[in-house]
Amino acid sequence: MRRFLLLLLLLNGLLLPVSALALLLVVNMFNPLAVAFVTGFTIENRTSEPLRVTPVGTIGDGHRSLLPVYLIRFPAVPAIRSRDFLVPARGSSA
Repeated sequence: MRRFLLLLLLLNGLLLPVSALALLLVVNMFNPLAVAFVTGFTIENRTSEPLRVTPVGTIGDGHRSLLPVYLIRFPAVPAIRSRDFLVPARGSSA
């Protein structure tokens, strides 16, 4: 019985950070500061070739960084992909 309790304590110590991280991600989806800067835009491709688009922005002293991409605005659910979006030839992408 004592070994079982020790094993449970060890398992709890290993899995607690994982569950806390998941909780922080869920709470951040409702963060007003994160939601305030989520916006949508449309890219129109007028060429005859397909384009691949990656959203990039600048922060601080002009350092370029990938912009976060969200599936929906509220709650701010992060997208799995954040780069190489395909815009078809003579088409648009939202």
